Amino acid sequence: MSTSTDVREIADAEHGSEPVLKLDPILSQQWALGYANVAVTAYFALFFMYLSFQPLYHTDLWGHVAYGDWIIKHRSLPTEDPFVGYAQGVPVIASAWLGQVILAGTQRIGGPEWISHLYTIVVWLSYVLLAGAFYWKSRQLGTAMLGMGLAFFLVWSRHATVRPEMFGTFAFVLLIGVFAWLDRRRDDAELTGVPETSSWAGEILLSAFVFSTFLFWANTHGSFLVGIVMLACQAAGRLMEVAWKTRDVVQVLSDRRLHRWLLLTELAVVASLINPYGMDQLLNALEFSKNPNLPDIMEWKKLEFFMPEGVQMCLSWLLMLVLFRFSKQPVRPAEILMLAVLIYTTLANVRMIGWYGFIFTYAMLPHLAEMSRRGMSWIHNQPGLISDEWWLRLQKRSHLISVFCLLVAWYGFALSHLATPLLGGERRKPERLHSAETPRGVTAFLRRHPPQGQIFNPQWWGDWLAWDGPPGLKLFMTTNAVHLAPHRYWKDYMGLSSGSAGWQQQINKYNVETFVIHKSDQATMDVEVRNLKDWRLVYEDDLAVIVTRDESLLKSLRAAAAAKEKIKQTKDAGRQVCPVP
Repeated sequence: MSTSTDVREIADAEHGSEPVLKLDPILSQQWALGYANVAVTAYFALFFMYLSFQPLYHTDLWGHVAYGDWIIKHRSLPTEDPFVGYAQGVPVIASAWLGQVILAGTQRIGGPEWISHLYTIVVWLSYVLLAGAFYWKSRQLGTAMLGMGLAFFLVWSRHATVRPEMFGTFAFVLLIGVFAWLDRRRDDAELTGVPETSSWAGEILLSAFVFSTFLFWANTHGSFLVGIVMLACQAAGRLMEVAWKTRDVVQVLSDRRLHRWLLLTELAVVASLINPYGMDQLLNALEFSKNPNLPDIMEWKKLEFFMPEGVQMCLSWLLMLVLFRFSKQPVRPAEILMLAVLIYTTLANVRMIGWYGFIFTYAMLPHLAEMSRRGMSWIHNQPGLISDEWWLRLQKRSHLISVFCLLVAWYGFALSHLATPLLGGERRKPERLHSAETPRGVTAFLRRHPPQGQIFNPQWWGDWLAWDGPPGLKLFMTTNAVHLAPHRYWKDYMGLSSGSAGWQQQINKYNVETFVIHKSDQATMDVEVRNLKDWRLVYEDDLAVIVTRDESLLKSLRAAAAAKEKIKQTKDAGRQVCPVP
């Protein structure tokens, strides 16, 4: 703390006192914090530590890293899936190409540990910005923190896996910040009765910010379509609001706020088209959820109310009914439209709850703030419940508390794994960095004994096998290839995976030479493959078993496959020499 020195003679000659040195603080009082700031600092510090301790799961993260690494190596985008042979010929639109490159580049710089650091920073910063947007919207620090906690409760399942979706979430939070800023300007104008004014420079900066957000979003994750729809809902909501108030077509068409929302929606669409695929990426985002393979994947299933996400959805509806019943705040048409769209899409695909949770909390904030004000007013009016002395003590602000907040923030960082590269210390061992379900032993064995032919593997392990397994591994399925596989091939995979009738015929159909089986999730297959004739168990741990055909049988199968390929090549060469008209 900087100070000025002022020596004052305050001694009283009669008492013979010595002159004393009095230090007058000159640090502005605006830097003095209170106990509420301590709570907020601790809140974010603990959240930062929580994120840094999250393990890296074995699912599609590694498929995205493998894709990004492939893009970096080849300096081009894949035209078909490079890891699943039976998906060849199906065109790939790598809508998350930039997010995949960021993940792969991070891995190249610092290994998997740095992917964990990137995840911690991006998700934590997203929630810090979300809390700021909620504070703009509610004008109450406590309500903003409550909203952040409610949002995390509703979308926590979407943070379990590190994927490019976190970049989409970050962009979505930036868009919510735009909503909050414009809503606050509108509320201020309505409260004061002074028409809202804006400069050309401000409008240009706002437009540039939205354009840049969607340019980044459209190249890092395919969820940019959600943002476009939310902007369209804002425009439609404003149209409905003005039409209801004025009942005048001319006023509706000349409304400046409606013009702004329409312009921002158009800019978002234009920015989204600036990608390697142009219009095809937008069309792919519109059609993606209709892929017939996706309903078999958990996060693309319809919402069922016994699911954790179903319980979260029901609780949010109950809260909404209570707030709408007792709150005196108006309900905005735009917020109802956004909620209606996201409720519908979440009921159709459970993964949409990630976007629903943020918009639901944003729409409920004015009502939570109003109920909070009424609650605090009731508390103040209860004699003896809270003394004035106690209340003043809670509101105390000092520079000492500011220093304590800095100390809490420092400990939140120093105790996290993100501090290791800067402060020193040992990196996490693989068994702590990766989730317990990651088949590290399987890929270690396969690297020592690379299989030459087709393997059958669980699709949820396919991404890890593509990343950590031996080069050229012929995978049967990966998470990223689910929407690329022909539907008949996908159904055959599902039949093999569950051990349904006729699965042994499918082995020969696809020339499977090695089985990698998840012992708990594929319990039927685990029993069946152990009893196969002319097959032998070559590896087993707590998670998985690996079973391969005997060498003598493998040689005959490979010879037959080679002869078949030679006949095919001969026929192809004959067609080229003597083309059929």
